Amino acid sequence: MSFSNTQELGKPVEILDEGISLATNIESINFTGAGVTGSVIGDDITEDVPGGIGNDQVVENLSAQCDGANKEFTLSNNYISGSIALDSTQFPQVYLPVTDFTETAVNKITLTAAVDAPQAGQSLRVVYAKA
Repeated sequence: MSFSNTQELGKPVEILDEGISLATNIESINFTGAGVTGSVIGDDITEDVPGGIGNDQVVENLSAQCDGANKEFTLSNNYISGSIALDSTQFPQVYLPVTDFTETAVNKITLTAAVDAPQAGQSLRVVYAKA
């Protein structure tokens, strides 16, 4: 079957993403994946696709593991690789991003040599997507 940019039967179809038009006069659209649901109201169809990181996002404070020497931190959960964001208090209530770390295991991160180990009393906060 060849593709045509005009629909031969029925009404033209417009694809919207959060109300913004993406395409019109298409032949079909197929939503797949876990948790995808659809609903029909009149001539309108809504497909609900659950967000990825938002549903299983974890925020952990690792201050109990901060002792001035420790650079390897164990998280409470396994994480999705590439989803980690770190910040640390260097001064009271001032969080600074930490970008020099490696993902060393499914639930561990290690700060690199360029980053000082957080001192006791400092906070190391990590945000990640739970695997």
